[in-house]
Amino acid sequence: MPSGILLALIATASTRHFNGTGYRAIDTRYHAIPLSVEGSRRKSGRFHTVREVDAIYPALDPATSLYETGMLLRSDDRITAVPSNPRTVFTIAVDLPRVLDLRDPVTRTHLGFDLEKLKAPWRRATPNAPTQQLGLAAFRGGIQGIAYPSVHNPTGANLVVFPSNLTVGDTGSLRVFDSTGNFAHDLP
Repeated sequence: MPSGILLALIATASTRHFNGTGYRAIDTRYHAIPLSVEGSRRKSGRFHTVREVDAIYPALDPATSLYETGMLLRSDDRITAVPSNPRTVFTIAVDLPRVLDLRDPVTRTHLGFDLEKLKAPWRRATPNAPTQQLGLAAFRGGIQGIAYPSVHNPTGANLVVFPSNLTVGDTGSLRVFDSTGNFAHDLP
């Protein structure tokens, strides 16, 4: 879909205020910066491409964060733990006034995305995967985040956050929950 058409659809799409909790399972070497965008600057993701948009991808529940990082696999009714490098799951307080919710079929239809297109493998099509085009249009349209169903956990969901847009319009924020103060980190 041409970017101008997608940007126009984003401008007329329904958004919602997302105020809740996210979870991010990160490599232990990044403890000091749990809300870093460095990973998105090295590797493209489902809704962003390197050098176009910085992004953070929290899951909306702790188990989904482990599925998304490959620490857990689901096949049929079986859940399998996969040996992997150490990770820490951070709890993140999320307050985003402008979120596209792709879990909503009305929003998906408005944007021309069915579940199959939304969950399609994007790596082969990078940097022009349909979801990456959608993410870029959303970013350019001032959207702060996109909620979407998890590909790896059929009952889970994720959020992609565009930190550069946290100060666009109504200010959004991400804050690592840590009552000890050892991992205090927030955006913007």
